[in-house]
Amino acid sequence: MISKDPDLAMKMMALLAGRLRILVNKIEELSLKEAPARVASYLLLLRSSHDAPTFRLELPKGQIAFYLGTIQETLSRILKRFIEDGLIEMNGKEITVLDPDGLQEVADEGR
Repeated sequence: MISKDPDLAMKMMALLAGRLRILVNKIEELSLKEAPARVASYLLLLRSSHDAPTFRLELPKGQIAFYLGTIQETLSRILKRFIEDGLIEMNGKEITVLDPDGLQEVADEGR
């Protein structure tokens, strides 16, 4: 099928290359960045995907912590520190990014 349709082969390679790029970025995040930088990057990603400064955490904190390569207690401490530093505001599962530039600075640490 691939030999008969070279466009299909190119589309498959593009898809696989995209997935590989995502995996490489995830490995880089987990191995090179400290937990606060990973959490900040995650919050900025959520903010941009919702196209608004306020968004709701759809996953439980335990799953978010696992995804970020940390534990729930560490995630909670980091979020509390971000609140104290005026970077974010939390109301239950709703987060508002107050200082996206400050959060970006934290996300860029360790690069």
